Amino acid sequence: MSNLEERVQRLEDTLEIYNLQSRYQYYLTMYKGSRVEELFAKKTRVIVEMNGGERWHGLEGVRRCFGSLDEVHATQPGRMGSIMALQPLITFAEDGKTANGQWFLIGPAVLPTRNDAKDEEHLEAMWMFGRYNIDYVKEDGVWLFKRFGVELHFLSSVAKGWVDVPFPFGVRTFESEEGTKPEGKATFPHLYRPGGPNDYGPAPPEAKR
Repeated sequence: MSNLEERVQRLEDTLEIYNLQSRYQYYLTMYKGSRVEELFAKKTRVIVEMNGGERWHGLEGVRRCFGSLDEVHATQPGRMGSIMALQPLITFAEDGKTANGQWFLIGPAVLPTRNDAKDEEHLEAMWMFGRYNIDYVKEDGVWLFKRFGVELHFLSSVAKGWVDVPFPFGVRTFESEEGTKPEGKATFPHLYRPGGPNDYGPAPPEAKR
């Protein structure tokens, strides 16, 4: 393969990864959780990691993690999310068969939450900001998720403002296969602090030239 062919192939691969990520965002927004499994590799071990500790293993784990979204409107009317994936940084392996992608995520959501230990769980409008850290694999010529990681940097009430309001006591989004629930403690490790310093996780890999 000539240098020009390699460059064209890399551009095509990048576009396919963009489209893969966009399909995930669409399924998430439309609560089509059962469709998310389509986006994961079938011939290698896959994992979903959220909020610094909650994990789901294999395709069965993917189904458990995202499948419940299909029932959200029936069980929690008013819950919603309109999350965008922005500023992608895609880094390919030398052989072009795997890649890593980092994206910022931001958007409004309405989530079940409790503001303190005595508070009844209720839906509350939130602003959400964080980062996707995803490993991709090219399987039978198609790019798919291998490791899907999400870390939230801050989650703040729309009504109460985002600067001075304490972090909510617990926000229930997903329940992991280990049974851990974000109740009684903050589950998001990288919180925004108005006065700094702010920890946004490890630096992205250097781009290869």
